[in-house]
Amino acid sequence: MPRPRGHPRSLRARPELQRLEPKVLLTTFTLTSPTRGALLPAGVSPVGGIVIDLIGEGGSRVVSQIRARDLFVGDFEGGNPPESRGNPGTIGERPGFSPAVVDALGGALAELSVRLTVDDGDTGPGDFDRDDNTLLLNGIAVGRFDRVPTVETDASGTAILSENPEGGFRNDRVDTGFFHVTDPEVLRLVLDSIRDTGAIVVQLLDDDPGDNFFDFTVGIDAALIDVDLPPEPQNRSPRITSLRVEEPVVEGRPSRVIVSASDPDADDAITFRFALEGDGRIEPSETPGEAWLTVPRDGTVRLSVRVEDDRGAFDEAGRAVVVRNAAPSVTVAADQDAIEGREAILAIGSFDDPGLEDGWSVAVDWGDGSAVETFPVDRPGPIPPRPHRYLQDGDYSVTVRVSDGADASEASALVRVRNAPPALQQVLAPRRVTLGTPVDLAAAVSDPGILDPLTVSIDWGAGEPSRIDLPPGSTAFESAFLYDRIGSFVITVTVSDDRQESAVLGVPVTVEAPEPVPPAQAADQALAEALLPADPADPRPATLAIAPDGPGRPAPAPSPSPATLAAPIATLVGQDAPDPAPRASSPPPIPVEAPSAVVSAEQTAPAAPPPPTESAGVAAGSAEAPDAAAVGPEAIASASPSPAVVDPGPDPDPDATMAPETATVAPAVGAADAAEAASSTAVAAGDDDPGAETRSGAMRATVLIVAALTVRRGGSRIRQSLRSASVRSARS
Repeated sequence: MPRPRGHPRSLRARPELQRLEPKVLLTTFTLTSPTRGALLPAGVSPVGGIVIDLIGEGGSRVVSQIRARDLFVGDFEGGNPPESRGNPGTIGERPGFSPAVVDALGGALAELSVRLTVDDGDTGPGDFDRDDNTLLLNGIAVGRFDRVPTVETDASGTAILSENPEGGFRNDRVDTGFFHVTDPEVLRLVLDSIRDTGAIVVQLLDDDPGDNFFDFTVGIDAALIDVDLPPEPQNRSPRITSLRVEEPVVEGRPSRVIVSASDPDADDAITFRFALEGDGRIEPSETPGEAWLTVPRDGTVRLSVRVEDDRGAFDEAGRAVVVRNAAPSVTVAADQDAIEGREAILAIGSFDDPGLEDGWSVAVDWGDGSAVETFPVDRPGPIPPRPHRYLQDGDYSVTVRVSDGADASEASALVRVRNAPPALQQVLAPRRVTLGTPVDLAAAVSDPGILDPLTVSIDWGAGEPSRIDLPPGSTAFESAFLYDRIGSFVITVTVSDDRQESAVLGVPVTVEAPEPVPPAQAADQALAEALLPADPADPRPATLAIAPDGPGRPAPAPSPSPATLAAPIATLVGQDAPDPAPRASSPPPIPVEAPSAVVSAEQTAPAAPPPPTESAGVAAGSAEAPDAAAVGPEAIASASPSPAVVDPGPDPDPDATMAPETATVAPAVGAADAAEAASSTAVAAGDDDPGAETRSGAMRATVLIVAALTVRRGGSRIRQSLRSASVRSARS
């Protein structure tokens, strides 16, 4: 049966066993009054008799029970006791309501209930007396039988065999139900009648009396039919007026619970008992009626409290509590330092979360525009350090964000990234160049800060320095410079970044003069030089003395000749000629006509050399010198004789197998001067001799050949032979 409006949510129940089919279950239906008093006192039987529960306005309670043995048996026209017959017929009477008991009710009734157990009541659904029977207290109607929800129990009242929520005491069943009265006027009339009579008379009013038989002891255990409880004030239970939790309730954090309650019996002490359905704990505080609630996870839990006095009366209340998620709290590491371009292991910090979560996610924004780094962690506390490489120097704000899946929090710290200087890894340049040739320079550079622009400055040691601006990420550069003078220089290369940090490297270079270009040469001289390179071992210049026109005529002053001129290898005529090489054959001897007298600068008077023997042959020399070091710097020239066959004469000179008559050569005259002297002599002779021109050409060839032999071999015997041949030519 529904409680009257305004009734507090409290229960008073005494657990009992009830048998339902093969099961034995606890039931509180027959022992729980629909009044606010709820659970009936311990002296009340589970079933049988008539139980009267009176609740005063102040919460006071008076409960009494009329034993089943004293109730009416039979129909109300002829049943017993006879004084109970009639219509209304009396079911039973409860005396003992003294003025003290009535006064305990506080001067007015708030509600009352009457429990009745009836066998074969015939007021259930479809029964013939369904709308005919009314219950009276002291002659005042308090309810109809067919409107009372009932249950069928066994004889002990511990097992519910069937239920009848539609109301009424059914045919051929032992049903128990509560009449509940909340009408203020009815309650006033009942209380006045109790005060006037000191008793309560329970009656049944039947619209067609005498048609039903009643036995209120049938189906009741024998031990229960004699239970009797006189009216007396009952201990009043404490009352809970409020139950609240300080908001917000956050996971993992204690929240205070406050309960307001009181006991109508001033002498009763009350206690508070808290309970929590779900994860968490609740701990009473030192202040009565307060406790601390801690729930490890967000969600909803149910909190309940029981307030009980020292005689067992109690009241209960409960409520749902919504627990909010707590965001993690982040503590970042102190400011840190790093160097651009280098990987640094950076501390992240730590976090705390009062809630019990399955895991957390950490996101680190390094503040340099790189991707946010996200990784999981499985417990609060220190966050493992992470590596990171900053590409540019500067100050960066690192933000650490920790999320538990529902909420997140973040904090930031500073990382100071220092600049790293650039490096010159390699500079390539020639060590020597010729004046007029550019110096090509190439270098490899690097900078750990790949976002740094670079500036290259090149000091060539002469002229204006060069400047090159390199974009970020450059790794090499090239440049060139043309020196305008010879000398040794140091090329200084400096590479700088945007923070003016530099790397410097120096490279030496020597600028040399180009090799001199030889002067234009006569065809004969060019041929001679092509055949025999100059030997710089003897730096003394050679001079040529032209024979005078007559004995005693002084030789002309020698003209200087370049030291680099050299006589060629040519055909040797004489005893000192080298053996012919297998690779070359000697040319035939040149017929020489006796020229005009030529006197060497080393001679004052010509001496007649001995004539060569008839057995003397012609020797040919190779065009290749056996040793360049044997060639002296002397250049020898000869006057060109006219082409003629020379008579060897009677002088058997072993050094000249076939020595041509030629001019005498002085060591201080060069090859070019010798050729000039020979030419001059030939011209002088040609004035008087029509064959002089021919003889002059032959003499020039002879002079060059002799010069080559003299330079190559440098032998004194050859020079001596040449002088002898020259004297003989002059005599002839």
